[in-house]
Amino acid sequence: MKQFLILYFLIPIKLISQSADSIINNFKEVNAIIKNIDCTDGQLISNRAMNLFMADRVGYYLANHENLTFCKNNVTLNTGTGIFSMTHSFFEPTGADLPLKSFNALGLKANIFDAYKATKNKTTFNNELGITYKQFWLSKPKTILNNCDEKTASNSSSELIFNELKNEITLKSTNFEMELLGISNLNEKIKKELKRGFYASLNEEYSRKFATAQFRDLFENMRFKKTSMNWTNLSVFVPVIRQRYIVASDLNSNFNVKKSYPAALSINHTRFSEWKNATKVYVNLRAGLLSNNSINTTILENYTLETYRGLGGKNVSYFLDKQLDRASIGDFRNFLTPNLSAQIVYFPPQNHFGISAKLEQNFGKFKALNGTLGIPVVLIDKQSYALSNFEIQIHFFDLSNSLNYSKKLNDNISIGLTWGQAIGRNVY
Repeated sequence: MKQFLILYFLIPIKLISQSADSIINNFKEVNAIIKNIDCTDGQLISNRAMNLFMADRVGYYLANHENLTFCKNNVTLNTGTGIFSMTHSFFEPTGADLPLKSFNALGLKANIFDAYKATKNKTTFNNELGITYKQFWLSKPKTILNNCDEKTASNSSSELIFNELKNEITLKSTNFEMELLGISNLNEKIKKELKRGFYASLNEEYSRKFATAQFRDLFENMRFKKTSMNWTNLSVFVPVIRQRYIVASDLNSNFNVKKSYPAALSINHTRFSEWKNATKVYVNLRAGLLSNNSINTTILENYTLETYRGLGGKNVSYFLDKQLDRASIGDFRNFLTPNLSAQIVYFPPQNHFGISAKLEQNFGKFKALNGTLGIPVVLIDKQSYALSNFEIQIHFFDLSNSLNYSKKLNDNISIGLTWGQAIGRNVY
């Protein structure tokens, strides 16, 4: 043992500490940069730590595939529309201490309730399945402090975090070098390869630890008056299967299969703000363009076999031969529907329950004004991170009665539930 320790201390010090020192020096430089920023600029922690902080705060609302999440993967479900989505982010960290500025994501969107409804109602399958692509552009978070004492306290906390992690890195590096020294018959090439892998892993582990520790310190102490950011995202939906409908132009005509290709394009802009007491506000403006049709917009209604027969329909045999219970009567058309919407989501102080309100105005052949009132709920894990998102929604369809003047408001109200789940690590 004594001979081993003598041999260990005789090896060049730089060989042991060079990679560990580079990791430590990088953290030291980041700390120095943040420390020297004036308190009026409001930057309390490193950029990567702030990415993690905003990932958690923004993650309080996830109701559909267009909403922002910093997580590598997420899934959403809307019982009102039957739409299920999966999304994967292609963001890859560079290792530098930079704010998250942009990333893109690819996913799938499908109406998973369609087969059940079609079977139950004995109608054709709509087969709504397609690929989603999203591009996000994010602003750098902006923080306003109550006073400069908050900056001083945050700098002190970061220094303590740095010193603790520095000791851990040094200890792990020393132990690794001693273990490597104790392995016989290792040539220099293999040693270099093992060291490269060890220090790359050590750097990734402690880069996240360094950022997470700063994020947790800010989260637990909330040393600011207000923090905010905004983002813009472009979303494209490309169907891979056409929708199919059974339609007759009138009661005396034959039924035919009509097809639709429900592609969609939208651009969103969202502004997010949070105050020291954890009050959160999201304001979203959206412009969209949808390839629509007469049935999806309820311009044409479905008729059951009983109703069709009662109205004097001449092709009852088609219902019986195809074993259908319902089909549409009227002039089926495919058309484009531009729309504009505005939404506000509010979470009261220190609360995981909120309220949301949305208005959507459609233009063109389909001119309906739709509204949604929601109660968003976020479930947190044992570390108080945002985990799962739910929203109970009350939908008000065609508030201006542009489609059917005989209907009352109560006739156009429906209830739905959304679920959003982020999966995997938050990017930073």
